[in-house]
Amino acid sequence: MCALAFGGAASAQMLPLTPGVQAIMFSKIFSYVKTIDDPARVSVLIVVTPEVEDAEAIVEAFENEKIDAGSRNPEEALKAIGAGSIVYFPSGVESRGFRETLERNGALSLSGDPSAVERGDAAIGVGLQNRKAKILINLPRLEAERHKISSELMNLAIVYR
Repeated sequence: MCALAFGGAASAQMLPLTPGVQAIMFSKIFSYVKTIDDPARVSVLIVVTPEVEDAEAIVEAFENEKIDAGSRNPEEALKAIGAGSIVYFPSGVESRGFRETLERNGALSLSGDPSAVERGDAAIGVGLQNRKAKILINLPRLEAERHKISSELMNLAIVYR
C-alpha cells in the first residue's frame, strides 16, 4: 500500500537510522531506481561539513555494502557532480544550494534525514517510524532530478507529492 503524506504527521515520529542501516537500505533501493544503469556498481558522493560528526562512519557503511563512496565539502561536491551522480546529504547538511546542479545533471539526491525528504530537499530517504525502517520518496524532487522508480518501491514507500 502506498502511503501518501501531505503534512507533518509522518515526520513527527520519524527518526534517522544508523549509517549502517541506511547504507543497507539504499543498496537495496538502488535496484528499484529505473534510471540507474547498473545498481551493483554505483558510486555515492557524500556531502559533509565540519558539523557532520559521523562522516567517516557514513562512508564506511556504504563501502561495507560494496558501494563506492567518498566525502567532499559542499564546494568540492558541487564541482564533482556529473551526469547520473548519486549524492547523499547527511542530517544537518543543506542541499537547497545543490538543486540546480542536481537537476541539470540528472543526479539523484539521497538523505538519511527524513525531514529533508519531506521538505523536498532530497528525492529518496530512509527513516525509522514506530521501530520500523521506512523508505521515503519526494516525488516532485525525484521528477525534477529526472529519475524514475519502480511501482514496487512506490508501494513500499511513504510518498510525498
